[in-house]
Amino acid sequence: MEAKAQDPRPALKQLPAETPGGPEKRQKTVPVTPLAAAVRTPSQTALPFTPAPGSQQANGELLDYLRGRGGRIKELEDELGRSKVAHAQLRAEVSASQQAMRRMEVELRAAQARAAAADTRSAASSPQDSYTQQVENLLDAELAKSLDLEQQMGALRQRLSAAEERASSAEGSIRSLKTEADRAARASALQLAGLQRQCDLIRAETAEALSKAERSAAQAEQQAAAEAESHQRTAARLAEAEAGMAAQARTAASLRQQLSEHLAKQASAHPPSTATLQQRVRDLEHQLQQLKGGTRGLDGGSSAVASAGSPSAAAGSGHSEAEQLVLPMVSSLREELARSQAELAQWQQLLRALPGVRGPEAALAALEAQVAEAAESRTTLRLREEEGEALRARADATQAEVTALSEKVTSTSTKLQTALADVAIAQRKLAVITQERNSLHRALREPPPNSDGGPQSIGAQQAASQAIARTAQLESQVSTLQHEAEKLQEEMSALARKEASLQGALSSASMRAEAAEKRVGQLEKEADGLAREVGVLQEKLGRGEFSRSGSVRVLHLRMNPESEYQNQARGDELGVLRAENAALKASVASLSQQVEDLAARTKDPAPAAPAAPETGAAGAAAGAAGAADVSSGAGASAGDARGGVDVSSRSGGGAGSGG
Repeated sequence: MEAKAQDPRPALKQLPAETPGGPEKRQKTVPVTPLAAAVRTPSQTALPFTPAPGSQQANGELLDYLRGRGGRIKELEDELGRSKVAHAQLRAEVSASQQAMRRMEVELRAAQARAAAADTRSAASSPQDSYTQQVENLLDAELAKSLDLEQQMGALRQRLSAAEERASSAEGSIRSLKTEADRAARASALQLAGLQRQCDLIRAETAEALSKAERSAAQAEQQAAAEAESHQRTAARLAEAEAGMAAQARTAASLRQQLSEHLAKQASAHPPSTATLQQRVRDLEHQLQQLKGGTRGLDGGSSAVASAGSPSAAAGSGHSEAEQLVLPMVSSLREELARSQAELAQWQQLLRALPGVRGPEAALAALEAQVAEAAESRTTLRLREEEGEALRARADATQAEVTALSEKVTSTSTKLQTALADVAIAQRKLAVITQERNSLHRALREPPPNSDGGPQSIGAQQAASQAIARTAQLESQVSTLQHEAEKLQEEMSALARKEASLQGALSSASMRAEAAEKRVGQLEKEADGLAREVGVLQEKLGRGEFSRSGSVRVLHLRMNPESEYQNQARGDELGVLRAENAALKASVASLSQQVEDLAARTKDPAPAAPAAPETGAAGAAAGAAGAADVSSGAGASAGDARGGVDVSSRSGGGAGSGG
């Protein structure tokens, strides 16, 4: 009755079968990052890799994944600590129940001894019914105590089974996290490869753009040298043409004077034309030859007659009469023939000076044609000036493109600095999580307290050994997760080094862009000098001052093969430069479009994470069962682990400013 009044057994607490959140809430707490959801299981089709247009989005996704992973590891560590505490409580309760059982056995033996003593003492005095009633009461009390103990042991077994289920769910969640970590590692490797390819493409494009700029600068220099040489040749030709035109002008002046005199003579005397005069000269020469032949015949006849002596007087008188009649006419014809020959010599000299021209009217037309060619040369020089202005505009456009590229390089360096700051924050958070994990690891390695060193039942020992084995397994899994976290930290350091190398490459590219900009400025100065020289040459061509002495004017011929060749070569060079300018504009437009797309992607919120695969749904739900029991302190630490800088918003702002 005394044992029934005072029950020394400790009251056991009933563990809750379910967490307050329920299975739906636990399933929602399973972190499924977009980076892990992008990688499919081997049973599904392989997702084709599309490299991101920039490294900022990949860094943001990797940081989000690390934050989610750190929070999940913190939840698992908290769940492991709670399981350890619950296991210690269960062991304490089992030891307390065993002590109570031992006390009850001692009390039962004492009661049996007392009953035996009372039986021996009151065998003769007390009736059998009272003794039997007392023994039955004691047996009922002990039976009630044993039933209560059995109920408590059943509750303990249920709690142990619940703890085992929670441990199995934690193991499943750890497996799912490991699978997710493997997927994330593969996705990170793919993204790193894509970023490397993008960096190679950017380096190749930068090198190509710089080589194009250098080639264009070299072509501009060659073009400037060719233009200077062509200007020198043009000046020499203009000097020669001025000398020739001066001679032609003098010849034309003399011819005009002679033509005016000839026209005046024709207007006054109406003499015959040159062809008529030549025909008359030929006729007179023929007549003169005939007369000379007749004279010689007469002279021969007179000599013959004189030798004969009979008809000499008559012949001498006839010869003298004929000679008196012909000689004045012959002298006049000879004078007229001399004048005609002088005029013909002047016309022949003019025709030799102007090949392909016949007659004075044609000579005047040739002079007018040369004046027209001079006007055409002025038009050509004006076109050259327009080409120089076009080259200057192209140089301005190139300078604007270089400025845009420098601004783009500045925005990219800002984004890289932001990404490096985010990586440093993530590394600090990872260090805090590692310290907490190490502390939990040390706490797990400590031996559990044993309140009583007495013997235990076989079931309790088996349950304790199973709990210890489960704890060791969880400890090994936590160490595995720690190794994986260290690997991820190494990957983050490798990413930081790659970003530093990219920043160095961008700085070198910016330096080369500045050098190209300086070269463009120098070429602009040279183009301005050439434009001024062209203006001076145009002024000199308009005034005819190419000659050193200032006495010669130069006019270009209309059909000049060398000038046509130079114009054609200059047109080809301009076509090549226009094509290169169009290609550069197209490349700048494509780069601007990529920058805008990157800015839009970084500004847009992250898409909703897809549902977890069916293979790990049960494990994720079971693992979330332990995650719901997080205490207020653990929840705060997990919130700190999940907290961080919003990389997407900052990167979006940087991209917007860069664009």
